[in-house]
Amino acid sequence: MIGSMRDPSEWIDRAARLQPRRPFLRGPSARELTYADLRRDTGRFAGALEALGVAAGDRVAAQVEKSAEAVLLYLACLRLGAVLTRGNLASNAAVLCEAWRFTQDDVLLHTLPLFHVHGLFAAINTVLASGASLILLPKFSAPEVLAHLPQASVYMGVPTQGALPDRHDRGEGAECIRRLLGRP
Repeated sequence: MIGSMRDPSEWIDRAARLQPRRPFLRGPSARELTYADLRRDTGRFAGALEALGVAAGDRVAAQVEKSAEAVLLYLACLRLGAVLTRGNLASNAAVLCEAWRFTQDDVLLHTLPLFHVHGLFAAINTVLASGASLILLPKFSAPEVLAHLPQASVYMGVPTQGALPDRHDRGEGAECIRRLLGRP
């Protein structure tokens, strides 16, 4: 858990120091990123942004597809202090970690869009703050969700996705959703 750390970039550094080989992010088309990879790659992205003249307090806008690189860009902006205030992000993530009982043993299956506040700030920062892991799917796809769900301990979705077992009644993933929803 984040303890007294109020800066999301400190979470990356701490996790990379304490558990460098722990997976931070993996996805169907992305290589696995460990916390050590995350620290290195966000540092590279931050360096590239600085070379372009981006500094703390600047606004950064990018129109990109949901990908590991989009997450790295977001986190590099956090390292530079270019997005929101780090204190606000840290406070939100700390509250969510406690409320949702996130731990480093959790694995979040992420299908929400990154342009949505929950998909970017709530989901990714909560994973970082707790030192958990993340499976990043490029978009919602029922068969993909059902295939990856057995590897996850947490899934964040919208209410209509609760009907997955009814429409795709097969496999271990559908059984995971049924248990989550308390349905037979």
